[in-house]
Amino acid sequence: MITPADVLREAQALFGMDDGDEVRRRTAVSRAYYAAYHHARCAAEADGYREDGKASVHWQLQRHYSGKANPKQRRIAQFLRNLKGLRVRADYRLSEALSVSEAREALSLAAHIVTQIDRISQDKPA
Repeated sequence: MITPADVLREAQALFGMDDGDEVRRRTAVSRAYYAAYHHARCAAEADGYREDGKASVHWQLQRHYSGKANPKQRRIAQFLRNLKGLRVRADYRLSEALSVSEAREALSLAAHIVTQIDRISQDKPA
């Protein structure tokens, strides 16, 4: 079984191999998003989150975090939205170039989301 951390490491490895190959760069952005998404979803499920089957699972997860009282959790929603925007560009807008700096931003956002969620989880009373 793989974990979100495994997916993020693969995204980082793909980005590290970037030799100007835009396909590899786009794949790294996509994997970075899904690593962050799955990490956020696992943490949300541990907190009682359940998908309702009526709307996009991506939107539902963002809504879950945006509805939290903790401002750090609400920021997770914004980070996920920003990262998803980069993932959509990488996966669907093939006629638009995806720069190295955009890919770097995606990997940075994904790592930041994971770190912030882990910190929030550590701050919760047992």
